[in-house]
Amino acid sequence: MPINAHPDSQFSSHVHNDWTYLQKTELVPAYMDDSGSGDGYTRDMPNQFSQERDDRLMNSLIKKYALEVVNDGKKTGNYFLNPEAARSVSLEVVRTHMKKRKRDANAFLDKRFPEVWNHFDVNKDGLVEVERMPQFLRYLLGNALEIGL
Repeated sequence: MPINAHPDSQFSSHVHNDWTYLQKTELVPAYMDDSGSGDGYTRDMPNQFSQERDDRLMNSLIKKYALEVVNDGKKTGNYFLNPEAARSVSLEVVRTHMKKRKRDANAFLDKRFPEVWNHFDVNKDGLVEVERMPQFLRYLLGNALEIGL
């Protein structure tokens, strides 16, 4: 899916300051990994997160939720979450760590998620770097010092 950005948008300067770069850029969702479609896309886990024991949360975020920036058919290793992916992982975390049923977790997210998303989407481009998601989730839960994520 091509990035839908205007040449003057915050995202263009965030990724690269060249509009032609953006025209050749796409965000590849995690579900495309080894799916047999998407021109044979295979997600490469960054070395520091390649083993689940290295950092379970980052491994999960990249493997299950993140979108990788691919430019002109070349993987960049830059991962982001859009609001849909961030809400999906947020639902999983709220259900697991707050022990809420799905309905209650969704009600919690209906109240908290928009504020948290707006706080972390500083460029207002609909993307948050995967490296910022642990803080995002701690902020969402209301406990910035929660280590158990």
